[in-house]
Amino acid sequence: MGVVHWYDWIIPTSPFASFLFGMLFTAATAGLAWWETRSKRVMLLVFSVGAVVTCVGVLLLKWIGHYG
Repeated sequence: MGVVHWYDWIIPTSPFASFLFGMLFTAATAGLAWWETRSKRVMLLVFSVGAVVTCVGVLLLKWIGHYG
């Protein structure tokens, strides 16, 4: 269940992979938001929203049985 494959960033095969790649993309997006605005407040807001969306997405995919 905790195995991450190279193609998991396209189609996640486990909740761990979904969470891991979701948080990586969230961190990259928050970094870009900080780069553009130079504001920690905006960066934290973007990171928080991304983390919530990632967690809800993982829970929803698990709930509907996407991972098997």
